[in-house]
Amino acid sequence: MMASSQASLSALPDNILLEILSYLPVKELCMAGRVCRRWRRVVRDNSLWRHVDLSSYSLNLQQMWKVIRTHFSPVLLSFQIKGYCPNSKTSGPTRRKKQVLSSAMLRELKDRCPSIQTLCLYHCFTKNIDAVDLPSSLSTLVIKKSIWEPKWLELVLKKNTLPNLTHLDVSDCVRFDHIDLQQISTSGLNLQVLKMNGCYRIKEKGFTCLSHGMPTLKILELSDVNLTPLACHHIGRNLNQLKHINLQKNGGLTDDCLAAVISATTELEFLDISHCDRITNKGLQFLIKLKKLKTLVVCGNMNEFESLKTLKTMLPGLKVHCERALL
Repeated sequence: MMASSQASLSALPDNILLEILSYLPVKELCMAGRVCRRWRRVVRDNSLWRHVDLSSYSLNLQQMWKVIRTHFSPVLLSFQIKGYCPNSKTSGPTRRKKQVLSSAMLRELKDRCPSIQTLCLYHCFTKNIDAVDLPSSLSTLVIKKSIWEPKWLELVLKKNTLPNLTHLDVSDCVRFDHIDLQQISTSGLNLQVLKMNGCYRIKEKGFTCLSHGMPTLKILELSDVNLTPLACHHIGRNLNQLKHINLQKNGGLTDDCLAAVISATTELEFLDISHCDRITNKGLQFLIKLKKLKTLVVCGNMNEFESLKTLKTMLPGLKVHCERALL
């Protein structure tokens, strides 16, 4: 039986074998390349290396360079990697490990992969890499759960070296504050998506600049930040093209703040107000005007609100998701 299985696998044409290998994660794909010369040749096919996710692996700098030089080519479109960052949520041996990323590596990535569109960096220390070395072809930049060097993007924004950037996610970055947001908002970037979940250092001035500098935003995520009534007013007044808003875990968000945020938007399709404990029936009533609203995320204890029942009746296409209330 074993010999028969091996024979049938060996008999598969390259295109079928290539399709099977395309479902393997990176580590298993590299291991498959050691089976035989034929498999090694198939594994090195560029089509298997268009989207590379290394975020679940702990690689050292030498291993990372080997992956880049062996498998990366002009067909690469997206790349995800985890660095060793001594951020506020890591402890123990992780603090003593070296960075996986370097400016030299970003330059190599830029030269080898001129068409890369998405770069995701997790648990990194941006001080160790120069932002001007980011590939200019990027349309999506994700830097999450990292230590953000203040004004890290300043030179990039001045030189406009990321002209195609439309999606920026800096969620849970330590030290990202209102000054960085001001620089991004006034840079002229045509951002469509901005996610700053957990960036609690942003002050009111930053949100004001955001609302005036990015009128074309479609997706805005501000979970667990310090939203003030004035910030809500500016967001609602100026960002009227928003289709997706995440306001989760904003304990200071009141009914009036919610009304301000949605005051001018008519395109909203997704709204997350879960774990906003000060939202009441009155606040939910304001949502009736959102005729295009498709998804509403609330806390479990809101599920019995009378206004929510009315909302479901008035907006028949609305799907309500109830999150568990925080203890």
